[in-house]
Amino acid sequence: MTMPSPGLRPECLHDFVELYAAIAPDRPALYWDDDHLVYAEFNSRANQLARRLVGTGSASLVGIYMDHSPQMVLAMFAILKAGRAFVPIEPAWPGRRVEFVLVDAGIDTIITTPTHARRLQGLPVRIIIVSAAWIDFHDVDDSSLGRNAEPSSLAYVIYTSGTTGRPKGVMVEHASIVNYALAVHDRLNLGACGSFATLSTLAADLAFTALFPAICSGSGVRILIRQLLSNARELAAHLGNHSVDCIKMCPSHLASMLASLPNPADVLPRKTLILGGEVLTWDLIRQVRRWRPDCEIWNHYGPTETTVGVLCHRVTGRQPSRQLTVPIGTPIRGSSIQILDDALQPVKRHETGQIYIGGLCVGRGYLNRPDENAERFVRLEDGGRYFHSGDLGRHGTDGAIEFCGRSDEQMKIRGFRIEAGEIEATIVGRCIAR
Repeated sequence: MTMPSPGLRPECLHDFVELYAAIAPDRPALYWDDDHLVYAEFNSRANQLARRLVGTGSASLVGIYMDHSPQMVLAMFAILKAGRAFVPIEPAWPGRRVEFVLVDAGIDTIITTPTHARRLQGLPVRIIIVSAAWIDFHDVDDSSLGRNAEPSSLAYVIYTSGTTGRPKGVMVEHASIVNYALAVHDRLNLGACGSFATLSTLAADLAFTALFPAICSGSGVRILIRQLLSNARELAAHLGNHSVDCIKMCPSHLASMLASLPNPADVLPRKTLILGGEVLTWDLIRQVRRWRPDCEIWNHYGPTETTVGVLCHRVTGRQPSRQLTVPIGTPIRGSSIQILDDALQPVKRHETGQIYIGGLCVGRGYLNRPDENAERFVRLEDGGRYFHSGDLGRHGTDGAIEFCGRSDEQMKIRGFRIEAGEIEATIVGRCIAR
């Protein structure tokens, strides 16, 4: 699919849904199972839900407590259309984490499904229930609410593991996520991809690499339910029946599926495979090439604080003798990288230093964390605002940055960030309670 012309280019994330509803109303937007929703219907349903949000609480942040589903994507865009920002809350989270997020973000309204609404009873929030049949919205006006957001408005808050034992919410504005979606679409040559699929929870931004570039280019994105994501054979059978051009997934997730399937090619996309969230090994690249030699492979890197991802590397050729892992690449449009020593001075070429990320990609910061914002979001000598990632890297011979580990105790498990401090605080808290 092609991007909109400069004269039609929207500024906020939800503007793209309205654009394609106007110029390509019958084009499929969301796929699930054997069904789909076209852009015109996607837009009208999001408008209806947005109108249900108007006047429901004073908080700018609205929670989404749903499983991976088309309804969750509709809820995201409805919240944005209402001029508010969404906070994805994973139903699999422990109850204490859910309650913490509600309080920390000041959420007074949650969108959920009939199945999960029971779990929210007793909490001090207004609950809006969205069913698969959309039966509660037939009498609601489906026209646009008009412009309720600007590029500088907050689009979403994603909660990650926290070093102090408390999860922390990363705030990202419309300008940052729109820049990301458009830049990734161009950099990864996604115009040739007509269909995308999300293979991770929408409560983390790993899924946004497929979701938002697809919507911003008027393409269709397949939303896979949780049962498929946890069963390699069922997922492979589903993708075999519903071919997908582009998939983004975590390397360890892919590796486990390739090892358990009789025909691993079934779970691989037809055109483009994007891997991110963890270190990518050359051994996994060799496995993918064995089953899909014509599939274009990209390694994608970036912390949640810098809007999903900032570096991309197209994997071509064989493994260089000095490289243990696949490079994380060079910056996409709207981002810049500096590799610095402890004195915040650039390291020499091929030397290891700390990765600092700057540009439009840098998020607004952590919600309600002024001390951590001052520590991690810093001004450097060039006057730019940079995020101190805590990752170590170096420039390779071809200019691509190579990942060299962490400077702290942060870990990645299946693409999710885990802070040792949060694990420690949980254990200590339970011991004290006993």
